[in-house]
Parts: sequence; structure tokens; C-alpha cells
Amino acid sequence: MAKKDYAGLAAKILELVGGAENVSFCEHCITRLRFNVKDKSLVRDDELNELEDTNGRLWVGEQLQVIIGTAVNSVYDEVCKQGHFTATATIDENLDKPKEKKTIKTVLKGMINTLVECIIPVLPAIVGMGLFAAVSSVIGPVGFNWVSADSGLYKMLSFAQNGIMFFLPVGVAYTAAKKFNCSPLFAIMLASIQLFPDWMAAVTDGSLSPLGFAPSPITLNTQIIPVIVEIWMMTKIEKVLNKVIPDNFKFIFVGFLELLIMLPISLYLITPLGTQVGFMLAYPVTLLESVSPVLVSMIAGFVYNLFICVGMHSALSGVFVMDFFTKGVNFSLLPTVFSQCWITAGTDLGLMARTKNKKLKQSAKECAVSSVVGGVVEPSIYGIWMKKWKILLASCIGMASTAIAHRLLGVGAYAMSASNFLGFTAFLAGGLDNLLKSLVGTVVGTVVAFVVAYALGKDTEEAK
Repeated sequence: MAKKDYAGLAAKILELVGGAENVSFCEHCITRLRFNVKDKSLVRDDELNELEDTNGRLWVGEQLQVIIGTAVNSVYDEVCKQGHFTATATIDENLDKPKEKKTIKTVLKGMINTLVECIIPVLPAIVGMGLFAAVSSVIGPVGFNWVSADSGLYKMLSFAQNGIMFFLPVGVAYTAAKKFNCSPLFAIMLASIQLFPDWMAAVTDGSLSPLGFAPSPITLNTQIIPVIVEIWMMTKIEKVLNKVIPDNFKFIFVGFLELLIMLPISLYLITPLGTQVGFMLAYPVTLLESVSPVLVSMIAGFVYNLFICVGMHSALSGVFVMDFFTKGVNFSLLPTVFSQCWITAGTDLGLMARTKNKKLKQSAKECAVSSVVGGVVEPSIYGIWMKKWKILLASCIGMASTAIAHRLLGVGAYAMSASNFLGFTAFLAGGLDNLLKSLVGTVVGTVVAFVVAYALGKDTEEAK
């Protein structure tokens, strides 16, 4: 469909839905226009279903959906212009994409992707938490002791750090609501109620027993997986309530009923089970470390960049992130991940020092800067290393070297940090000694990566 037809198509759609005056609300997802109409009898259903340049229409509850396809944004803009509607953001949902066959592999992949998509948006807050911890560690009794633990400044920084961690489930509830397409407001309320101090105290001492018996004394505080599962289930309940409750009563009853239903389910089922799932995800790390902590760190560090190559690094790091949220510190992989930008730069600079290929030399320099400043290692991996597997191997050896050094020195990541040069903030909360040891480990891996890349970059010596 040519662009010039969008206005005409929009006008025809508005005509067939009963005119702009028959539309109370209009929005769109990735492929469909979605209309809330006042009077269904005014909709010319058959004509709309056969309308050229569309793929038909269908009713979902009381909502009329017109299937447009990839041109939906342009058509929606014209519909809003002609109907004088307020445009809204695209709903992140594609109801018309081919359904993927469900297998154990696809289900597990979907669960991991969902977990990652819900956590990634809150990472800036987690990084902020790490920075607050870093500053308080430097200026406080753990570091240079410039301010006392009783000072107002130190308390403010500590409250900020602990507050972010305490209310992290609220942030995850919001991102999960956006992911699953339910009300962010009530998702936030569901998490907030369970973080209310009196609620948590009653759960802990067993006095909160709405079903006549006390639940497990486990609260939502610092929990990630339970809140994601809660919001997913809440989404299902919200959709059912929106279908069965008349429009005139939705404003009053939908939010109330979904919270009323979800609170006991969360209290007795999701929070205890979800917490155990979190422990289970962290358990492989604990189990392997009981055999050989250094070996676990070495292997995890070595394969990390290889996992990035195939897009599976989130699954790998996710296990160690769960270990971090469970214990408040991770020794296995995260210290190496937060040093990765320097190891990547060392690899690229080793190649740059060896090669006489001007184009490759320039690319390596740009990638090194991108890694340190922006924390972006993909240009190095996809732009250079995967074309020259020996250099990829050099980066893996560098990561493994840092992992071994960090583990032997007892370096831990006590906060989630940025992946660029600010990664050092992950170590500050463990004290200056932990920071200094992390720097030693990082330097070891960076130097090793540089040397190995230089040695293995022999075939790039010829200028081209």
C-alpha cells in the first residue's frame, strides 16, 4: 500500500466503525488498530472485514481490532488526525506473528528472556545503588574515614543504597507490568503492600493468616522471581476481570478485585515458591564451587565471550546474578564481567600493536575506546574477533586469567555496576582492600589478553 493511501484508508475505517463520534478510545499494537466503540450496532462489520488493504477485523471482548500489518503506525496517525484522537504509544504486542512451536528448549528460552527483559530496565537503579555504596565506602569508616558512620551524609548515602535494594521489587513489578501488558499502577501496589513494614512483620511472626493458617515466613523483600511471577498471574486475572465486569464498574472493581485475589496467592504460594526457584537457580553455582571455586570462575570467565557470540550470555550471567541477589555478593563471575571492558580493550590494543593493516588497526582502536567508555564489547566481538578466531581466543584467555586472579585474591562483586570503566564501583562496597585486589586481577587479565592477542595476531602483520 502506497503512502498516499493511508489517509483514504483511515477515512474509510472511521466511516465503517460508525464515525469518529462512535469511538471512545483508539490505540494500536504492532499490527492492529484497536477501537473502543460506544455503539456496536453502528459498526458495519461485514464491510470492515472485507475492506481492501486490511487483513480483516475481529472482536476481542468489547474491543474492535482492525488488522493492518506493518503499516499500522502510519494508518493510526491518520486515524488520530482525522478523528481528533489523542495518540498513544504503541502496545508492545504482536498478535499476528507466527506462533512458535512449544518445546522444552523454547519454553526455557522464553522464561530466560522474560527474566532478562524484566530485570534489564531496572539495572540503572541497581547501578545507582552500587554508586551510593561506592561513595559511602570511600568516604566512610571502611575507606578513608572522612566522615563518621553517625554523620548525616553517610546516613543519607546508606539509606539511598539500602532503600533502592529494599524497594527493588517495586521497580521489577513496574517493568514486568510493561512486559506483560497489565496495569503498572496496580502492579506497583501489589509489590508495595507486601513491602509494607507491618505486613512483613506479620508474615515473619506468623500473625498474618487470612486463610486461617500461617504462610511460610518469607517476604518479598529483595526478591526478583516471585514478583515477576506475581505480575504475570495478575495480568491473567486482570484480563478476565476486564471481560466479565461491565464498563461502568471497571474503574471501581477491577483494581480492587485483582489485588484481593492476588494478595493471598502471593502470600501463600508465589512468594515462597518463587523464592525457592531463586535459590535453585543459584544452587548450581554453590554446588560447583564446593568442588573447585577457582575452576568454576576460570571456566565461566573463559566461556563468557563465547556465550556472547551465540547470544546466550544473559542465561549464563543470569545464574550468577541470582546468586548475587541471594547472597548479596558474587565471587564466581560478576567480578570478571565488571572488568570485561578493560580486558576487551587489552585484546584490541594487542591486535592494534601487531597488525599493519591500517583499517584493522583503526577498528581495533575504536572498539577499545567503545569498550572502556561505553561498556560495549559487541563491536569487538562481532566486528573483529569472530572474523579472527585467534583474537577471540585471546580475549577468552584474558577473561579466564582475571577470573583466576580474582578468585585467588578473594575478590567479590558487592553491587551491580556499569559495564564500562565505572565497573570498579561493584567492588568498593567490599572495602578498599577488595577494590585494590580487583584492580590487580583486572590488570592481570588485561595484560594477558594484550600479550596473547599480540602473539596470535601474527597473520594480520601484512599491510592491506
